[in-house]
Amino acid sequence: MQQIASPLQGWEWEYLSPDLLTEIKPVEISKLCFILNGKLVEVENPDPQQLLVHYLRESGHTGTKVS
Repeated sequence: MQQIASPLQGWEWEYLSPDLLTEIKPVEISKLCFILNGKLVEVENPDPQQLLVHYLRESGHTGTKVS
């Protein structure tokens, strides 16, 4: 698989072809981790129906838009 550039030092991303995406099955996760404004955010037992943009707004981050 082709590697693509990562904006986060030490992280590696891989290119997934559209054919592989059809094989991905939903799974339950107990923790969601992401980088927000340069800081690691960990959300325990995230609601699978909640959009990230709504989580960010509820956390006081109002600059994100929904189109």
